[in-house]
Amino acid sequence: MQALKTGAQKSTRDEGTALTARMPSPDEILARFRPGFIYEPYDMARKFGVRPRMVSPILESMAGAGQLEVAAVKRGKRLYRGYALLGTVDDGAEEVKASTTSIAARPIGPNLKSTLAGYDREMRSRMALCIMVRQALNRK
Repeated sequence: MQALKTGAQKSTRDEGTALTARMPSPDEILARFRPGFIYEPYDMARKFGVRPRMVSPILESMAGAGQLEVAAVKRGKRLYRGYALLGTVDDGAEEVKASTTSIAARPIGPNLKSTLAGYDREMRSRMALCIMVRQALNRK
């Protein structure tokens, strides 16, 4: 089985040191793809000198429009979502499926300002017992 080629292996030529705020167009991104290579969003972001979060939505829309193919890059035990030109990825790559579940809101932690049922009553009874014992010891 042939090793999977990824864009991360060939990224030294186009690396930029400063991150600019100019967002690349889909045509510019498509021009940077090479046949047979799978690129992750951070690979494309590095080529343009922008952050991956700026490139990811563009890659997703291009994959949805049928310009790119979604493939997986396996590093170690994990699979990472990657993109390639249509029909240029060999069958050794595993397909990444989009998650069908959505999270409606951020997780909500426990309310630390509320009182637990019976907790206040228990604390008052223990406090009363301590005061009673202290008063009894002071009388002796």
